[in-house]
Amino acid sequence: MKTLSLFFFFTILIFPQPEHDGELILTLTNQGTSWNVTFTLTAASPRWDENYELTQDYGYVSNNATSPVFTVYFDHILDVNAGLNNPAFAMGLYRISAFENDVETAFFYMDWRTNKDGDIYFDYDVQNDIFTHHFDTESINYTYQTIWEIIDYEQDISEFEDYWDNALGMATTDTHPWPVWGPYPTDGAITEVSYYEVSRKDGGLDWVILDPAYGYNLIDDDLSLPVINYHTAQYKVRAVKTALPNNLFSGYTNISTILVNGNDPGKINYRGKGNSSVTKFELMQNYPNPFNPSTKINWQIPSDNIVTIKVFDLLGREVVILVNEFKNAGEYSVEFNGSSLPSGIYLCRIQAGIYSATRKLMLQK
Repeated sequence: MKTLSLFFFFTILIFPQPEHDGELILTLTNQGTSWNVTFTLTAASPRWDENYELTQDYGYVSNNATSPVFTVYFDHILDVNAGLNNPAFAMGLYRISAFENDVETAFFYMDWRTNKDGDIYFDYDVQNDIFTHHFDTESINYTYQTIWEIIDYEQDISEFEDYWDNALGMATTDTHPWPVWGPYPTDGAITEVSYYEVSRKDGGLDWVILDPAYGYNLIDDDLSLPVINYHTAQYKVRAVKTALPNNLFSGYTNISTILVNGNDPGKINYRGKGNSSVTKFELMQNYPNPFNPSTKINWQIPSDNIVTIKVFDLLGREVVILVNEFKNAGEYSVEFNGSSLPSGIYLCRIQAGIYSATRKLMLQK
């Protein structure tokens, strides 16, 4: 029997405006007498705050292991739950994961990009390591769930700032890239969508158009997730209206990047670029730690990638962006100066493609 020791359910509450509220509730089933389960929510797309304005913080929300009830609020509320100090998150696409003993055992994607309300319930079966709809037994692991399909109403993204320019997020199945973009706003360049055109740039190769997509996502079976070697693939999407004599096209979404398996097919002697001694992703523990007022953070990536390194406080508020740019494969170091910050524990998070890691930094003055 599994050794488990955390919570029975966690609730996510949203109160953006008087006419809009709702909650997302995860409930444990088959958990036995003790358990050790952690739920995390990781943003897989840009997000919109309580005023439906774009936020550049893609951050993540994870559990608070000190409480038997885990409550996290959307940005559509003024404060976090008293006493739990859980960070907030906003309207967007999220990966919802379950971890047991620090190992991810199941995940699925939830798209809450709408300004309509509604409550959504899911269960996590501890014994079988699967997410399900409430009071159901069919697994929804590795699936794409949307609030508008579950509650059976149409999307409303009309108030979201620059929505289409930021609509594309990157999900994954257990083995393949999975671009997800949500609906095209039909008050844009075209008023009716026949299908979506997905383009992919695999490493150094040219852009190619994939099969038409008639929904808001497309699993790319041609590429697989990293196993040994790594390179970067990029995706972009536009809406198409079938018309004569020529089809009508919207503008493209943002470009979303992911690491895929194998050497870059567009490069010769690929391994010669960057630091060939680096074979894995890693965010090292800062040194010194504790520190005052500055500390050094070392990190490495085995392939070229867009890298973001941010520091958050324990309320999930972004303190500083240390790195946010394209980097070649290799080893790097960055300094974090906390001279303007109060003493306490801070979280340093790296995101490079599908890789992410977090370290605790202790500032003592």
